[in-house]
Amino acid sequence: MCPRDRRAGVHAARGPRAPVRQLRPAPERDAPRLHRGGLPAPPGPGGQTIAVRTTDVRQLREATVAIVGLGQMGASIGRALIGRRACRRVIGVSRKTSTLRAALRLRAAHEVTRDLESACSRADIVLLATPARTILRLIQPAATSMKPGSLLIDVGSTKGIICRQAASIAQKTGVRFIGGHPMSGQSGSGPLSSDPGLFRGRPFVLSPVASSGPSDIALASRLARAVGAIPILIDPVVHDQIVARISHLPHVIAVALVLLAASSGNSLPFRLAAGSFKGATRVAAADTDMLTDILLTNSRATCSAIDDFRRILLRLEKLIRTMDERRLVKLLVAARSIRSRI
Repeated sequence: MCPRDRRAGVHAARGPRAPVRQLRPAPERDAPRLHRGGLPAPPGPGGQTIAVRTTDVRQLREATVAIVGLGQMGASIGRALIGRRACRRVIGVSRKTSTLRAALRLRAAHEVTRDLESACSRADIVLLATPARTILRLIQPAATSMKPGSLLIDVGSTKGIICRQAASIAQKTGVRFIGGHPMSGQSGSGPLSSDPGLFRGRPFVLSPVASSGPSDIALASRLARAVGAIPILIDPVVHDQIVARISHLPHVIAVALVLLAASSGNSLPFRLAAGSFKGATRVAAADTDMLTDILLTNSRATCSAIDDFRRILLRLEKLIRTMDERRLVKLLVAARSIRSRI
């Protein structure tokens, strides 16, 4: 068992607690150029995304990071930060005792607590790594507990609604905010499914808001690189439109395929199912609370993607029904060519 700090309700790993240092402002040369409104300047045609390159990690090394939510995502971030000695200290926050104990055992945190306000008040960077609707409930208490000038980052799967709410609250509290979304994951849930190499070489979306300064973006970019990811700046609305098509819609399709196969009323379809069905429906086994949060917090973009998918499906149906081999083959070849380049 780990010793308990009675003042803050904190379970601490062995060793003396490191003092918290106030962060110094990051040099602005480390941050990408911004255009009006605090969003990244267009790097070329479209101007929707830009990769961030920073190498100076001195400021992150001085930081105490609080990770709220120690599931697969939060625990993986904590394990990567500690494994690389990227920051001064990691405080893990969760409501479940079993999760807190697992986080300590996996070295996903130096210390753990159920006390959100205490952890946030001591942190220089706070990461909200819970399902999206829980993030929306946690922004206010987290921000009001944080030191003015400290940085709040979420890692939810949707960005528009979270960034709008967080930007408003951050402006009132003096806290800095940047939306985040590591584009990585694997089967399983909870800290036991975590992996410190989960983000290696994967995009880590950062969505600044109007008040996000160059030093905030630079610090968030350092954190993304510290866990092995590649930080990419994307507008929150653009992010939601993209992930609706490449992530949220595929989840909906996977669920529909499973329900379709089950509609026969017997187990024969599943006994015959091979690689194509199992591969296409893998994400239907995802955590239902997480998937519900994703779909309901990005409903507009997801429904738009469903409409577009329906139009393509109807087009394919027409070609199959009318036996239009030439046009059908043309679409199949186009899809195969595009898929081969992914």
